[in-house]
Amino acid sequence: MHQDEGNYAGKHPAETELNEKAAKAVQDRVRNERITCLAAHEAAAEAGVSPAVIGQTLDLLEVRINGCQLGLFGHGGKDHGKAEFKLPENAETLITAVKKAAGPDGISCYELWKAAETAGCSKQDAAAVCETADIKIKDCQLGAF
Repeated sequence: MHQDEGNYAGKHPAETELNEKAAKAVQDRVRNERITCLAAHEAAAEAGVSPAVIGQTLDLLEVRINGCQLGLFGHGGKDHGKAEFKLPENAETLITAVKKAAGPDGISCYELWKAAETAGCSKQDAAAVCETADIKIKDCQLGAF
């Protein structure tokens, strides 16, 4: 169980207002009080809002995010729900792209997505580079971490 479960809305000021377009796009994709990271990003595109607005909307609606596209959480019963990471073959381009984008305090989710795209690799492959190189992944676009 996540530490904020049942009180995700508590992460925001009491006067925070629900974005109705975002809420509609989210509610169409929620299953069993959960939404996948992919579906949340699709909702952002549909509603014409940022992933951060969708993340706030999910918090206000008390909807839990699962299936992180980087493999960091929401992937079943593995250690903390993480996917199993393995470096892809011919990972040199990806390693270079990730290390170039990372700062001394890590790399943001968004920058990691861009590095994966630049290298032509999957998001989970990019996360595998971070796990292997001990690079912290921070600032989830949806606000989950």
